[in-house]
Amino acid sequence: MSAPQTREEQIAFVRRALALTGWSQTVLAKRAGLDPSTLSHFLSSERADHALRPSTIARIAEVTGLLVEPEPAEALDVFLEEAVPVTIQPGNIVSDMLEKLQEKHQSVDVWTLRTRALELAGYLPSDILFVSLKETPLAGDVVCGQIYDWAEKRAVTVFRLFHPPFLVASSADPSLVKPIALEGDQVSVKGVVIGTYRPRQRSG
Repeated sequence: MSAPQTREEQIAFVRRALALTGWSQTVLAKRAGLDPSTLSHFLSSERADHALRPSTIARIAEVTGLLVEPEPAEALDVFLEEAVPVTIQPGNIVSDMLEKLQEKHQSVDVWTLRTRALELAGYLPSDILFVSLKETPLAGDVVCGQIYDWAEKRAVTVFRLFHPPFLVASSADPSLVKPIALEGDQVSVKGVVIGTYRPRQRSG
C-alpha cells in the first residue's frame, strides 16, 4: 500500500494497525517508540491539518508488519542523512531508557547518530540519542534540527550544538564546521538531546 498522507488516510492506517494486531493505542504507541498520547491525540483531534509525521507512520508500519511504499517525490520528506530513527524493541535497554525519560519529558524521539558533526563533543556515529521534542534549547545544548528546502520540498535532519543564532558542529571534519544560521523558516530546532546510549562495539 502507498504511504498514507492525508489525515483520513492516516486514521484508516492506524485503525487498521490496531485491528490487525489487537493492540490498544497505548501498546501500539509504546512498541513503535512513541509517546502513548500521540495516537490518542491524533485520533481524537478535530483539526483537519493534524497529521502524523512520515517517521511515525514508518515506525507503526515496521512494528505491525504493514508495508507502505515511499512517499511520492513531490511530498515533503525528511532525508535522514545524519541520523536514522530507532525502532524500539520492548524489553531491551533502549526501551527501558526511553520509558524512564518519557515519564519526565513525555515526547521523546530516539535516533542513531551517523555523523561526525559532534565527535569533539563526545558523540560518535552509532550512538543512540534521546531527543525531547518539548524541551526549550539553551546555549550549548546538543539539538536535533531540520534544514528545509521549500523549492525542492525536502528537509535534512542534522545534529549540532545550539549557539544562537547558529547551529554549530564540534568536529575535526572541515566539511562540517560551517555554522548553520537560524533564520526565517529555513532552519528549525525540533528537539534537545537529553540522553545518550553507546552500544557495545567490537573490533573486527
